[in-house]
Amino acid sequence: MSTSSPLPRLLPSLNFLLVAVVVWSLGVPRLSGITVSDDVNKAVVFIFAENAAHQFVPHGTGFLVSVPVEGNEEQSFTYLVTARHVIESEGKMLPLVRLRFNKKEGVGVYHVNLDLAPLDAGGFVFQPDVASVDLSAVVLPAPQLNEIADVKTIPASMLIDREGDADLPLSVGTEVFFTGLFTPHVGNERNYPISRFGHVAMITDEKITWKERGVEPQELDLFLVETASYGGNSGAPLFIHFGADRTPGSIALGPPVLKLGGVVKGHFNGGREIVSVESDDTKQFSVHSVGISAVVPGYLVKELLFSDAAKAFRTKRK
Repeated sequence: MSTSSPLPRLLPSLNFLLVAVVVWSLGVPRLSGITVSDDVNKAVVFIFAENAAHQFVPHGTGFLVSVPVEGNEEQSFTYLVTARHVIESEGKMLPLVRLRFNKKEGVGVYHVNLDLAPLDAGGFVFQPDVASVDLSAVVLPAPQLNEIADVKTIPASMLIDREGDADLPLSVGTEVFFTGLFTPHVGNERNYPISRFGHVAMITDEKITWKERGVEPQELDLFLVETASYGGNSGAPLFIHFGADRTPGSIALGPPVLKLGGVVKGHFNGGREIVSVESDDTKQFSVHSVGISAVVPGYLVKELLFSDAAKAFRTKRK
């Protein structure tokens, strides 16, 4: 059962930031497929937002990333990373979101309310200068979470680089999976993330056209994966699984390698005409997912977390 009031409300403070040592274990995926480590689930955060009736409802996914303190690798800052549109509405920051975690002891969930406006004003929220880049990172107090919530953080070293890695070539057909919130079943007494599996479907040097209802089409830095996403999956971490066959024509020795490939933005829809028997002048369409999801590349997350502003924040508060 859920914890009741009072709920902590995270506000900016110079004492906000005692940080935790990263503990992360990937496990070894089977050669016959991908086995998702429980540490992945523990790094995923369910994000709830208020509706018109002032009720908190499942809204999207985030995940925890740790960035080492410059000059002190044993300590780290913990960030909630998610898609920008998960914590914004019509270009404005939502006033309040609720984060839901599993409790460390026993059965139940632990809630944390985030007052985003004062956090943003205090410099705790980081977003790319270009509004069309669908990313946000919010500094979180790791010690408070570690005492009550069953959480793990993803080390920033797992993020892919813009220039790529010759030993880990990302190409069409590379295996991927993402883990996030499934709104039809969030879980009553525990968070139950859902994982979806697929492959990289398109990598391009060009920006990809992204269309949403009521919004002008945008040209964005994305790559596409062959797996459908659901509304609550927005902001979920997408992992790239480099198996033994990661390089065409050869077999790599040793265990598979997992990298944080990016953040799920959403899926592409297709339209199918419905024949109207009432009038030949009216055309109706059903909208369905075409099974292709868009991902904000992980190197943009890395560049955000290691931007001059983010490094200055860590230097000031370490």
